[in-house]
Amino acid sequence: MNLYTLEAQDRAVLVFAEETEESARTLALEAIAEDLTILECDGQPVWDGESPLVVRAATKEEAEEWEADFAQALEEEEVTEEERQGYALFLIEVEDAEDEEGDEA
Repeated sequence: MNLYTLEAQDRAVLVFAEETEESARTLALEAIAEDLTILECDGQPVWDGESPLVVRAATKEEAEEWEADFAQALEEEEVTEEERQGYALFLIEVEDAEDEEGDEA
């Protein structure tokens, strides 16, 4: 298992575990990308849906942050070791724009 970082609009957004860089790219494009157009950071969509998404190996600092967060989630019994590959950590503060719209109605 390797750790990869997804960048959107020239900023590191998410660290996640995946077997290969190719499978990480596929996951990012097929499962994560659409969510990034719905989630917001500072009132703006995390991703504009048009600019390139970049998947790269996580930096040492990003990997350490992911490992620490996963260890805490394990300790708090929020995840199991078997869920390591599906675990993702946002590196930015995100809000769900759809939830906010529903709250206002």
